[in-house]
Amino acid sequence: MQIDIRDQIEQADRLKQLGINVTGVSDERVSVTYEKILDVTLDVRIKQRTGAIKLSSATFREAGQPPRVTLREVPASLASQIVNLNAIAWIEEEDVASLDKGAPQQITVSLELPGAIAALDRSISTVDLLVTVADDRDTVKIDRRPILLSYPPSINERYIIELEESDRFITAFELEGPRDQIALIKADPASKDVWASIRLSNEEADMAASNGGVLSKAVEINTPDNVVLTSEVVRVSIKVIPRETTPAP
Repeated sequence: MQIDIRDQIEQADRLKQLGINVTGVSDERVSVTYEKILDVTLDVRIKQRTGAIKLSSATFREAGQPPRVTLREVPASLASQIVNLNAIAWIEEEDVASLDKGAPQQITVSLELPGAIAALDRSISTVDLLVTVADDRDTVKIDRRPILLSYPPSINERYIIELEESDRFITAFELEGPRDQIALIKADPASKDVWASIRLSNEEADMAASNGGVLSKAVEINTPDNVVLTSEVVRVSIKVIPRETTPAP
């Protein structure tokens, strides 16, 4: 496009107001290349970079129409290249590291644009999201397990060790742990990976024998790694009865 420089200057209102008369220009005509400027609106997509933290859901806070971002004054040649791109609402690990698990909570994240258009003026630079950090733990209720009583052979030489009939099983206790491990226990209710036990020492047996012959001990629930007992610890009574000794002749 050719522009008459002298004509454009002479038509300038500011110069007319100042009473300036243009008598000449060094280059009366120049070539100008121009391009149409557009506004381009892009959809916003949610993506995650949360490392080991798993999300069970991530949605825009406002229900209904997802947010869109408008890029202003985009050259037409560039607009045709980016019209099918998306602005990305990245959820970073630090955005969700301190959130409680299992309940939706609001966070605000920045919008990221592709490198070629990252510096363009935009209508919004952040979006509000509702995210739920996955609760990767579960619980299981164990109906019944026998209590295994163990002690050194030296105790058996001196005492008879007995549990009350009502204390030989532990019932209705609950475990909590990683979801995949709890799923294995649920799939096999009689799993050998979970058992109840009591370990009796020589010192405890001697003390019980000298104090009425009864000892109260907590039942230990043995579980796979990272699986813990969440119900109340059960205590049972152990009878410690001295064996009769044969008098020396």
